[in-house]
Amino acid sequence: MTAMTVSRARQALVPGGWRRPCSASRARGTLKRLAAELVALEVVDSIAPETVRRALKKTR
Repeated sequence: MTAMTVSRARQALVPGGWRRPCSASRARGTLKRLAAELVALEVVDSIAPETVRRALKKTR
């Protein structure tokens, strides 16, 4: 997964970016939903929520 893929997914799925703080449980749920949406949009065949977290962390 490239940084550009993460950027496009972030723009498509989260208008306005990740600016508001959230609890740990909400963050985990959000990462699971993002991972599921990336698979549904056929951006990737499969992806773990932890991979999404690391990729988003790298682009911040």
